[in-house]
This record gives sequence, C-alpha cells and structure tokens, in this order.
Amino acid sequence: MIRQIYDSRFKELENVLLDEKLCMKYYGYIMKGDHMQRTTIMLPRELKIRAYSKSRKMGVSLGQLIREALQKEIDSTEAGNGLQDCFYADKAVYQGDSPPDFSAEHDEYLYGESHDIR
Repeated sequence: MIRQIYDSRFKELENVLLDEKLCMKYYGYIMKGDHMQRTTIMLPRELKIRAYSKSRKMGVSLGQLIREALQKEIDSTEAGNGLQDCFYADKAVYQGDSPPDFSAEHDEYLYGESHDIR
C-alpha cells in the first residue's frame, strides 16, 4: 500500500517534470540540468510596473517576459557579432524602407535642407 502511494506520487512528479521539459523545449530555452537557475535582478519601480503590465497584456508571467526579452537581445547581438550600422540602429532617424533618392537627397531627409552642390 505504501509502495503504491509512493509510486503514484513519483509518477505525478515525473509527469510534472516532463511537462516542464516540454514547455522549455517549446519556448526554446537551453537548460542546464533539469531546471532553470534562479536569479535576482534589481529593476527601477517604473520599469517593473510597465513590464508587469505588458506581461499581463501578453498573457505571460513577468519572468517569461524577461526571459524572452533577454533571449532576443542575446540572439540579436550574437547574430551580428554586436556590429550594426549606427544609422539603421537609430530609430529616431531611420524608420522603415528608405526612399529611392535617399543617397542623392540625404541632407533633405536627415536635416530638412538641401545642399545641392551641382
């Protein structure tokens, strides 16, 4: 009787761990061992409030949002070896596709004034 109870509880635990591994595989996280590593980070109050609000809108936990953002940042940095054209990285200057005459009229687009040297 005791053995049966132990076996059933062990099977439940085994199923939970299997579900956790499947979730980790689904979300694409590389795990060391069978569990995630706990860590503590310090966030400014306003950032935590905004992050928590966004995580609720997305239907995920705050931890999940932070993991995804961190993974995205690491992947994007590794993909380009950290080297990016600063012009394309500046969202205030560059947004979307460039006009076909951009190279000839770049002063107009960047500064709002034309410097015709012809």
